[in-house]
Amino acid sequence: MILALIEKELRQHGAMIFLFFLLTCTGMFLLQSNELLSLSGGSVLHIVAWMLLVFLPLGCLVLGNALIAAEFRQKTQVFLDGLPLPRWKMVAVKYVFGLAATQLTSALLLGTMLFGAWQSEFIQWPFATLLAIKTACWSWFCWSTIFALSFLGRYRMAVGLVVVFGLLWAQNVGGVLVNRFGPFELVSERFAYERYDYPIKELWTTGVIAAALTLLGFSMALIRDATLSTMLSERMSSREKLVMITLLIAGLLTLGAVAERVEKVEPLDMPDSVDIVDELVNVSAAAAVAEPTEDERKAMRLHAENAAKTIREVAVYLRIRKFPPLFLLHRRDLENEEYQNGELNSRQGYLLRLNMLETQPSSLTLQSQVIEKLLDANQHNRLNSDTRGWILKGFAYWWPRHSPSEPNAVASESFANENEFVLGQTTIVAKNLVQWKLFRKQLQAEENEGLIALVGIETIWRQDQAACREFLSAVLGYAAPHDFRASVHDWWYSTSYLLRTTVRMNFEDLASKWTSALRNKVPGQTELQPR
Repeated sequence: MILALIEKELRQHGAMIFLFFLLTCTGMFLLQSNELLSLSGGSVLHIVAWMLLVFLPLGCLVLGNALIAAEFRQKTQVFLDGLPLPRWKMVAVKYVFGLAATQLTSALLLGTMLFGAWQSEFIQWPFATLLAIKTACWSWFCWSTIFALSFLGRYRMAVGLVVVFGLLWAQNVGGVLVNRFGPFELVSERFAYERYDYPIKELWTTGVIAAALTLLGFSMALIRDATLSTMLSERMSSREKLVMITLLIAGLLTLGAVAERVEKVEPLDMPDSVDIVDELVNVSAAAAVAEPTEDERKAMRLHAENAAKTIREVAVYLRIRKFPPLFLLHRRDLENEEYQNGELNSRQGYLLRLNMLETQPSSLTLQSQVIEKLLDANQHNRLNSDTRGWILKGFAYWWPRHSPSEPNAVASESFANENEFVLGQTTIVAKNLVQWKLFRKQLQAEENEGLIALVGIETIWRQDQAACREFLSAVLGYAAPHDFRASVHDWWYSTSYLLRTTVRMNFEDLASKWTSALRNKVPGQTELQPR
């Protein structure tokens, strides 16, 4: 009866297996005949490892689909249930048949390459035996994996892709040396060069994994008389297809985020710089000149120390663990309070060009510039948006000008001389707080935007200082990942939601109090000096 089952499998799938053997051997001969390719790895045998790693699993996948998945999907295995044989024997016939086809394929791969390399390379029987053992164990692992996956029916491809991409993630991102683990070590880059040492540990690991997968496949085939496998082999419903497509899109987005994260960004290195580095800040000040003067070196030191002090205080207030690096570059051709932004990736930090001799380190405009750009770089340029732009600009102007020793006032060196447009005629409405980029176009100057936004932060601060800190920390102190998760976070924790839950205000209340505060900012009534 078992011979009849084997004959049935040969009659049903023999043509496909023969075609696979033929294509495999032809491919090996063609690859071997290409001298440039065959010698690119230092040995023609390295092509065998590549074929075993890539093509053999694909062949097992086709074989598993034909022997198991398609038969359960078409329910032709029901006819076999009428035979006077236990179910496990019928499953064993399929397993042994597939394993024999896989082992024969891998043996042909190795044999054809050894035959071709016999004249060009030094090959002895111990080396050939070692290659044969590695190849046989890897083939067993491949077929056992596909054998177990085939009983998952319509979910086998999804689970297989998850496993493959999971291994790739572990290798490239997680720091796990997958290519040095168990079965993958057998067909690694050392496949064609290790001639004497048997990888005993890896062979045992491969054998244990292959046996476990085989047991898993038999268990799924025999649970409740194969009812589970039969149910899984049915075609997907519309709802299942929708879920799978959603998961596929989410997986691709995650993969893109991972690929972007692992993209290497070269750190900026400025020679002969003044560096201040601790657990919160990383500040470097350098000069874009061949030989800085003594005064320029002193200015670089003062600017680096003052910037580090400011950033450190902001980090503590907003509960930021680590700011991106700040690079200050001295340029003699720039005027006082003239700044130029460098073109850096947000993961590299922020580069600011200025004349350090003409611009004072305590300049409020300089501090606002540094705070704004570093906070935006910390969230990968996401803060300068319609709903959070006023918070970023307002805090950048508010922090250098407010006095922590006076809880009831905030001062600006500019308010006393501002025109009526800024002081008396600007009206804030709730719509402006969700369309800030459109509103800023009406303000005619960037300084006007900063001073008006400053009053908004001051308004929240006067309402409740502790709640203001919680609100600012939630918006500006968030360590945004450089992928779609930041967009999900910004949508879930919207500005209106954070304002309502921390300060107990809505946009309408804030806009009303903000407008009143602007009306009260008349010239000559500024009470405090900048911090």
